[in-house]
Amino acid sequence: MSADTGGVPHRDAAGRPAEPEAVVARRRRKTLEERIADRQAERPALKEGRQFEHGPARFVFVFLIVTVVLIHVVGLAIVMALDLN
Repeated sequence: MSADTGGVPHRDAAGRPAEPEAVVARRRRKTLEERIADRQAERPALKEGRQFEHGPARFVFVFLIVTVVLIHVVGLAIVMALDLN
């Protein structure tokens, strides 16, 4: 790339980038799905009896369940206090 062209890569007469190694490097990169699959294949198997792979996931799950239960209990208390029947 050139600073005098505003960072635009140079092109040859056919309109192709003048730096073919940069184009080849982009083509060799794996897709997102392939990279995720490779990362998951490298991870060890989940230990027996474990449901969550790390603490933050468990914390978020428990927090959401507790929040939903509290909202239902508060809603029930409000409806009982109003005695809408």
